[in-house]
Amino acid sequence: MQKKTPLFDALKNYHKTEIVSFDVPGHKKRFQNEFSDYIGHKIIELDTNSMKELDILNNPTGVIREAHQLMG
Repeated sequence: MQKKTPLFDALKNYHKTEIVSFDVPGHKKRFQNEFSDYIGHKIIELDTNSMKELDILNNPTGVIREAHQLMG
């Protein structure tokens, strides 16, 4: 059983950069209401669009591709 998590690792590393994107999502990691209180604030902070470091879902060549290969 493999234990690599390339996409999750890339997402955590990207989150550490504290970059505020001018792209979607519009909440810019700052969103608090009943929903965020229920699911947790970290999920809102990790919500991001396809940045270069996180690969592109419709044409994966990086960490998404690696994750797919590990599943398969």
